[in-house]
Amino acid sequence: MAIRYLQRQLQRRDSGQLTTAAMAPRRHPVQAIAFAESASPKFYLAVADTLSCISAGTTIATWKAPAAPVQGKPQQKVVTGKDHETDAAGAAEHEPVESTGDSPSSIPAPVVGKRKRSPSNASAQSPTPVTTEAANAGAADPSSPATAPRTSKKMNKKGGNTAGADAPKKQSPNYIGHLLFVSSKNVLAVTTLEDKTLRVLHADTLAVVKEWTLHKRPSAISITDGDSTILVGDKFGDVYSYSIDDEASTTTDGTLLLGHVSLLTALTAASTTAQRHFIITADRDEHVRVTNYPLTHCIHTFCLGHTAFVSRLLITSSNTLISGGGDDWLGVWDWSAGKLLQQVDVRGVLDGLFTADEMKKIAETMRGYNRRRRWMREDDAVREDSGEEEAKITIAVNGIVEVAALEGQQVIVTVEGLPVLLRYSYASTGELQFAGGIRTLGPVLSLAVDASRVYFGCDAQDGGLLSQVDLANAEPAVTSLTFGDEVDVQVVDEDVEGMVERVYTVEGLRKGFGGWEDE
Repeated sequence: MAIRYLQRQLQRRDSGQLTTAAMAPRRHPVQAIAFAESASPKFYLAVADTLSCISAGTTIATWKAPAAPVQGKPQQKVVTGKDHETDAAGAAEHEPVESTGDSPSSIPAPVVGKRKRSPSNASAQSPTPVTTEAANAGAADPSSPATAPRTSKKMNKKGGNTAGADAPKKQSPNYIGHLLFVSSKNVLAVTTLEDKTLRVLHADTLAVVKEWTLHKRPSAISITDGDSTILVGDKFGDVYSYSIDDEASTTTDGTLLLGHVSLLTALTAASTTAQRHFIITADRDEHVRVTNYPLTHCIHTFCLGHTAFVSRLLITSSNTLISGGGDDWLGVWDWSAGKLLQQVDVRGVLDGLFTADEMKKIAETMRGYNRRRRWMREDDAVREDSGEEEAKITIAVNGIVEVAALEGQQVIVTVEGLPVLLRYSYASTGELQFAGGIRTLGPVLSLAVDASRVYFGCDAQDGGLLSQVDLANAEPAVTSLTFGDEVDVQVVDEDVEGMVERVYTVEGLRKGFGGWEDE
């Protein structure tokens, strides 16, 4: 049944039904937010590779991430016989090289990616040097077996060809991944994804104060040690620390604290009443680990119980841990003891907030974002095969924050792809209870909190890029905020699918049915 379902999905993809939503020009949403409480409160909004600092409704500073390294295989240039011989001998840098007509500005940028055999090493295995005349002669006869270009299976799958092999690959924006305001230092920690870099910016001017090249692409960020040490988790499951105060820290590689055996997805710091400090981490393999800090070689305990990836962690004001990810529920933990206190329903709440028609429309939109995503649970595929329409989607929690509401502290939860804020309040027993949903203009991608106000960025074409809701009101309502053309005018009109893959990342953590295809 699942095979027939996938066959139908491939047919829809080939007919263009799965890419229509992703290809239409659209406004780029805010993928990360930070809020700084001060005499003049500030917002920091990340839109693609641009960061804006906004105060009193005015943009006071902007920062654009440096261009990302070029991804892929470098361009090959034709060499003469003499150059070939010296290059094959491994001493090309010591011999004069005949000019190819390239100016210094046309030299390809450094290439990041898997190391492949260089043209010189490949040609060294050939008994006969390749001359410029021979190369030109061969190019005149593309049907010749000896000179016909080799087309990879990967290019054929993507519908590509070798006609434009010499054309430089278009660079993707150097996306901003995480924002973290450090109030005691008046700085903003920023990670960029394509160049794998952590930077510390001045909170007012956005001037770069420090920067470190990370080992792998960052996937989570937090702070500990009296707001002087930044913790960064990466895609390889490792956590490194970087000291803001260390004068020489810009030349170091960071300190390796701990590691998981799978992709690290969430990271936070916690302390006990006895002033013992810990780092709590989560990964794609459903694990939540509590590790001593700074003696991180000692694992304190595990919080086990999730059956799907864990994507978000929150330490509440009562020092409990709330975890959420790909399961149909949130976990409330006594993290120090590794004990699960409560499973908080999310699936039933969503089924009560959205009608069947609304859920079908949402599911269709999300499937249209990327043809490699399969947004349903396995039993939904079975139901479709029997003729019943698909209605439900897999849950992927992409935001958990705590806010001071009118009735006391509440927890706000967002699910990737759904236009709603889920509110959970604390009962007298300390358990979480669903307190209602607040509809938004579009799927919520980013969250920030200031006392009773929740600020969030939506993937919507109407209203401002940033919206807010004040939970101190008896009937909280969503209002849009606008900050001028510097932020609001960015439109994606070329690589929309690439943008979607960078801002809708949580469901892609799911293994097997429902997640990214293995590549």
